[in-house]
Amino acid sequence: MEKLKSIGISQELFEEWRKPRFGSSNPTLSNNPVWNWLIKTKISAWEANKASEHDFYNDGPTWCFDRFGQSTTELSDGRIIYIGGEHEDYYDPDFYIYNDVVVEQPDGSIDIFIYPQNVFPSTDSHSATLVGDKIIIIGCLGYPMQREMEDTHVFILDTNTFSISKMETNGHKPGWIYKHSAHLTDDAKAISIYFGMRYRGKNLSIIENIDEWNLNLATGSWKQTKKNNWPRWQYLRADKKSNFLWDLRQLLWNQNAGWKESYEKDLRKLTEALGYQPDLSILESLYQPPIEFELLPNQEDEYNQIQILIEGVVVRYKEEHWELQVTVEGTLQPHIITLLKQDLYQKLSNLVKTHWEMTDIEA
Repeated sequence: MEKLKSIGISQELFEEWRKPRFGSSNPTLSNNPVWNWLIKTKISAWEANKASEHDFYNDGPTWCFDRFGQSTTELSDGRIIYIGGEHEDYYDPDFYIYNDVVVEQPDGSIDIFIYPQNVFPSTDSHSATLVGDKIIIIGCLGYPMQREMEDTHVFILDTNTFSISKMETNGHKPGWIYKHSAHLTDDAKAISIYFGMRYRGKNLSIIENIDEWNLNLATGSWKQTKKNNWPRWQYLRADKKSNFLWDLRQLLWNQNAGWKESYEKDLRKLTEALGYQPDLSILESLYQPPIEFELLPNQEDEYNQIQILIEGVVVRYKEEHWELQVTVEGTLQPHIITLLKQDLYQKLSNLVKTHWEMTDIEA
């Protein structure tokens, strides 16, 4: 409470503006000292609550500007536009996906705009491309109930009025895509999108986007401009439970780092969960097929991905909590693909002693 007082915010004012909200108009200007303070400091929702005298842990999420999946666009006049974003993960009491636009003026002053949910839904992990005085917002991860497998969200933000409108599109859409890259084509007539992830429906795995699309800004028409027919497959436990790969990696990390206490604690916990003591040597050889290959350096931002090179072709293994996906970035002989599939299937079965399902991924 003393911290709030020191910055001129009363407990009553904090409680009034503590929770996120939707706008009543398009846009709704919502400048207030509480959100302004949280934008300037970028402290977490937990830290904001700690500064007050009440425990809001079970009283819904607290508004904050400590987010990921938020876009940042700098305009030629010096203004910086922040759109949406997400705070924490779904299991956290302060988890929230925002549908706001924050404008930072060159003099440091802040304007905050919020919107009706039916005008601009909660949006994160999108792209934001500046086209003249408009920002084209493409894609979204969003809440599970928002996701529509065949749809691709496209919205237009007017940087003069800060109103948002939905852009109706047609053609061969990329589907529910997020965490992708986007750029304006040289002729400024289309936006090209590539990389990212694609949601395929609640009963199918999320997959990496390996293709490219263009959105014609005049007609709203999508066109697929590049399709990579790369072999891709995945491994899932038949019981659809966690594959424990992250836990096993952590255990191996503790062992290699010489952190004996952490290693022994995690080993006991994992042995109890699996029903046996795991053989970490299998984990170390998981992506070492019985064929000539070269281990490639780890990508800095891909902690859960390992790449090898076989006959000049990159083979990528991506570990998630439930599935393990393999992508071959090119063409390998059929017998090599079969060898890679069977070798990894056998190692996974020996590492995590359960029935695994191996299926090809079709976009």
